[in-house]
Amino acid sequence: MAEGFVYVRETPSIRFIISMLSLVSLLVLPFTSLMPVYAKDIFQGTASTFGLLDSAIGFGAFIGAIFLASLKPGTDLSKILAINTFVFGTGLILFPYTSLYPLALLFIALGAFGMMSQITISNTLLQTQAAPAMRGRVISMFVMVYASTLPIGSLLVGAISEHIGVQATVLSQGILALGIGALHFHHLQKNKLKQTIAPLPDKLAPEVVPPV
Repeated sequence: MAEGFVYVRETPSIRFIISMLSLVSLLVLPFTSLMPVYAKDIFQGTASTFGLLDSAIGFGAFIGAIFLASLKPGTDLSKILAINTFVFGTGLILFPYTSLYPLALLFIALGAFGMMSQITISNTLLQTQAAPAMRGRVISMFVMVYASTLPIGSLLVGAISEHIGVQATVLSQGILALGIGALHFHHLQKNKLKQTIAPLPDKLAPEVVPPV
């Protein structure tokens, strides 16, 4: 690092976070609306089968919440969000064509683990980056985007599954999640280290010893 200058890690902008959240809520998170079809038609089960699928999603999300709560202060949440988006997509890719029910429960729990980060970390990044005077407006936008795109996404996913099948739809959602994760990583790599032109404060600047 050059003397007299500092390097600052640039975090994703509020606009980028809102955009990625809207894509996830519209295209990926509505996979849960297809679980009753999986329970009845794919696994030839009953209400108990659906209950176990739903419980596996809840269990994975619960473990994801514990993981996020255990992160140390100063952890790069943007990087965790990008990684867990890949975990989310991987779980959704492995789940749809798995014929073994216990293994399917494991895969959907893995996807739910990554799913937990989408809302929690996005909310945290928005609140920490927004100016105090604008925080209420930013959180209102967050709630509006999440609450409006999720039901629309459920309708869209249901319509698509009618044409290409439930399994192909969930697989496509997993691939889309990987693509969104790739966008996260691209944004982070693009803005990884930004060299500022602001000099260090005098009290932090290195002492220069005059030559003898």
